[in-house]
Amino acid sequence: MSPQKRARQESAIKRTEASILVYEEGLQHCKDDNEKKLLKRKIERAKTTIKNTKII
Repeated sequence: MSPQKRARQESAIKRTEASILVYEEGLQHCKDDNEKKLLKRKIERAKTTIKNTKII
């Protein structure tokens, strides 16, 4: 794997982790059920993305 690709993947994972924190914070302050459902789905997808990203 090229060093550029590895750096790009690592920075993408950091951005995704930051997004998860924002989503979780929004989930705590959210009162609308539809919005909560949407945020939970976004968190789940982001965690799956991190899990599936291969860093060798």
